[in-house]
Amino acid sequence: MASKLFRLSTSSKSHEEQSVVSVPTRPTAEDDAEAYNAITSAAVVLSDAHVNHGILSVTRTVRDIDQGKKRKYQFHIPIPVGQGFFPFSIPPTEWDDEVKARVQSPSGDKVAILREENDQKGKNGRQVMEIWTNFGQSLSQRIIVPTDQHGKIINDPAGFGTLQWNPDETAVVYAAERKVPKNVRSFFEKSTTADGNGEDEKVVGGEYTQGLGKSETWGEKYTTISGSLDLFILAIETEKVGRVQNVPGGDFDPLDSSGGSTLGQAVFSPCGTHLVYTAWDAGAGGQMPRRLGLIYCLNRPSKICMSNVTKLVESLLNSAEDDTDAMSIMSSPSAAVSTARKHFGLTEKLDEGFTCLTPDSMLSRSPRFSPVKNRLSRLCFLSNKPGFDTHYGCFGLHSIYWDTQEKKPNLENYQILMDQLADPQPLDDNNSVQVGNMGFPGLYVSDLPANCCTSEFLLTTTQWGSVQKVVRISLADGHVSLVNVDIIRSNGGSTERNASQQLLCVTAEGGAVFSESAPNRPSVVAYVQPELLARDNVARKVEATLVSEMGPIAASSFSPTIESDVMKRLNFSYDVLAMRPPQFKDTVDTQVQWVLLRPRARFDGKKPALIVVPHGGPHSCTPTSFIPSYAFLCAHGGYAILHVNYRGSTGFGQNALEALPGNIGTLDVKDVVHAAVTLSESGWIDPDRIGVCGGSHGGFLASHLIGQYPDMFKVAAMRNPVTNIASMVTATDIPDWCYVETMGCGYIKPEEFRAPYKEELGVMYDMSPIKHVSKVQAPTLVALGMSDQRVPPSQGLEFYHAIRARGVKTKLLTYDDDDHAIDKPKSEADHWINIKRWFDEHL
Repeated sequence: MASKLFRLSTSSKSHEEQSVVSVPTRPTAEDDAEAYNAITSAAVVLSDAHVNHGILSVTRTVRDIDQGKKRKYQFHIPIPVGQGFFPFSIPPTEWDDEVKARVQSPSGDKVAILREENDQKGKNGRQVMEIWTNFGQSLSQRIIVPTDQHGKIINDPAGFGTLQWNPDETAVVYAAERKVPKNVRSFFEKSTTADGNGEDEKVVGGEYTQGLGKSETWGEKYTTISGSLDLFILAIETEKVGRVQNVPGGDFDPLDSSGGSTLGQAVFSPCGTHLVYTAWDAGAGGQMPRRLGLIYCLNRPSKICMSNVTKLVESLLNSAEDDTDAMSIMSSPSAAVSTARKHFGLTEKLDEGFTCLTPDSMLSRSPRFSPVKNRLSRLCFLSNKPGFDTHYGCFGLHSIYWDTQEKKPNLENYQILMDQLADPQPLDDNNSVQVGNMGFPGLYVSDLPANCCTSEFLLTTTQWGSVQKVVRISLADGHVSLVNVDIIRSNGGSTERNASQQLLCVTAEGGAVFSESAPNRPSVVAYVQPELLARDNVARKVEATLVSEMGPIAASSFSPTIESDVMKRLNFSYDVLAMRPPQFKDTVDTQVQWVLLRPRARFDGKKPALIVVPHGGPHSCTPTSFIPSYAFLCAHGGYAILHVNYRGSTGFGQNALEALPGNIGTLDVKDVVHAAVTLSESGWIDPDRIGVCGGSHGGFLASHLIGQYPDMFKVAAMRNPVTNIASMVTATDIPDWCYVETMGCGYIKPEEFRAPYKEELGVMYDMSPIKHVSKVQAPTLVALGMSDQRVPPSQGLEFYHAIRARGVKTKLLTYDDDDHAIDKPKSEADHWINIKRWFDEHL
């Protein structure tokens, strides 16, 4: 028996307090474009935060619909560090299109800027590393990165990482593509030897061969990046580049890029003698016979490894032109292999061996060092020893002491600070520290923030039910504390209980910078003083100083963007609701949470239509943060929006998450229907006007709902939906997803990759929306990114043609250059305005 619906929180402006709007007429397309421009311009997406000398530097990414791209602005914001603080305004500076990365050195004195410069004809040109000194005021060097050793330098902070400084600020490390050697030739290309009888330096017929002329990639979002990445060190003064060879797969065959390990997320040790990095199995470990899609998938086998680079760095810092020991080419029995080794810069190894620090863990990633105290630092990283089959799951936090005098880790002091949790756990004896009436569910985070440690604690953002919260973890004993930040505003307002908060960075003094947003409020930035952050009970309110409320940056020239107008548009409320749904089979008993966006009340008293929005994944979660597309549908469209975090969502414990695999199309559908029925009975919405909108697995649920419950859901909009798993399994970059979600956890492992059996295809079909297509009657909009590697466009096309053939009103949007997310600004704007107008027409 399901328990009664209860409200966990409401926004500061309750539904009853909102202003009443007149009965609306149907907006024109111009009205919709103006509103979308205003609301999306208000979004504040922040990254790359760090503090030096009382100034917060942070990057804000904004949409540019006119040019169909995203732009970046560098903000410099004073924060109250020490005495004599006074706020002042510094205009932001825009990154030009050639800037790919910007990384400040540990002292703040230097900034490394990676540029990809094109020639006058606009063709791809060279990579340049600019070194700015005097705290970023003087351009001291422009280093043209050699092209003979590697391909593109990787800047992927949320994945493979970006470049990092060494402690002495004399060198940087980065991951770069293993360059495909130009030692392959067509069958119809002449031999390079004079008489045609000698040993050719090129492999004949290899230009289109996987592993030779072609490289296997990591799927969605990584199709333009080689699947083989190596680590390189650039010495600033000498401008020399060296490949780190004493790594997993370091003795690779230069003519074969099909196996080995893919390396990234590298950081220098505090003493600068070692690199610590993440190594993904790309064939060498026997757990990945093919490279499966990596983005959004944290279940790919990976290890934390360590390599001594002392001699390599010394060699690179040596200004001598002829360093024979460092640059002597390894002998080779083959002319082709010898040429390839020269091409890759493979030399005699200067530093021997590497150490895998997590040999017993299936999943480890995101290494971070704490500041040195009494000669010791803590190497911290995310880890899950058994791993998980689902693409997302709960991580633990592991650590190893690093002795800076001995210049090595103490492997006997390997500590599991916090293990992965099966179910939410109390943080104190009274279980008084809760978010959404729920204890701590564990760490649900893909990567640790770049600057996340003091000498005593590690701080990170995590998903806690439907809310993003910051937790503090003791480096001494692993004790976890909720950091309950309360941002004090000039108007006397404070933090709403269930607003989402994120850690931007920890300062050298031990303070921290946070951002906070809510469904009806874009992000603001606040600072917590070190003494407040270090106190025992941070679960009580920790006062933070508001340091920035960034205004809108116009996304389009279509209409002016005025801050006061934008905030007036966002005059809607939200609630976080929860209920324990009816028990299904033997699944874990857990609560399901919903985030409800409620539009302003109408003058005529008419209740709003409801758009139900199940999230994608399925193992993800819709948080109580500002999402401009849904703010647009609620604020401008006048729709109530119901985000359902059904069983299987992240942030509720691993057992709750693993209740869904083997039950998709049933358990998740029941939770969404239960939410919609319960809300219909509440009297808050019009029960006769309910639609559904979702992308990816949310599109899977949308197409299920209009097939299984055709009388309840009157209209649907779906983006890149999964509609027939049986036809998807051999075409997607994540075939393991198809097995795990239909057959259950533990059914198949990546190393067992194979084609599906006949019986399995039957199960996949039966759990797919296509089985119920004959019952669909709701008008349906389908939006497809035609470059999608995750859910092939054929999935949406199959469903579109099937319902259109049956006379169901439908509309198809195709975006040729977009992938799974449909997140290019022009395509994103087009499909959300189309979605809004589709609901206007049919709901």
